[in-house]
Amino acid sequence: MTASEPLSLAEEYEMQQSWAVDETKLTFIVLSPFMRPSESSNNISLKDDLLLRIGGGMVGDVNLYFTDFEDPMGRPEIEVMIAEPSMRRKGIALEALQLLMHYAVTNIPSIHTFVAKISLKNNASRALFTKKLGFVQVSISEVFGEVTLEKKVSAAAFNEFAPLKILLLS
Repeated sequence: MTASEPLSLAEEYEMQQSWAVDETKLTFIVLSPFMRPSESSNNISLKDDLLLRIGGGMVGDVNLYFTDFEDPMGRPEIEVMIAEPSMRRKGIALEALQLLMHYAVTNIPSIHTFVAKISLKNNASRALFTKKLGFVQVSISEVFGEVTLEKKVSAAAFNEFAPLKILLLS
């Protein structure tokens, strides 16, 4: 669960530019082919309407944060956010996380552990990380109302994190 405030279009562009140059984070936008104009805002341009009809739409983002003071490149914090409520519980977050972890272990060999910090109230995300992705609980912070989960990167991580679609194309 995030506590993000809505941004203006100018602020969104500014945020996007900061993502491109910030060496402490890796952000990907999550698109869904299932997103259709009827499920999104009615106030969209003709161009955006066409893009939605052809290829779906933006439903969230997935991130890695390299901010661990002792081991910044080895223990990134991972998170996913599916903002569009109608797109939740469809496997989109799972696939986005698998793709991000696959990309990360393939391109950043120093990664040995993924860390996820999740609200104690967010049972769906906790189940996603523990039951679907194999993260294990390492601590609970009552003060921050969150649980910290970790997933060690194994020697077989390349295939472990690859979604079935990638494995079939390989």
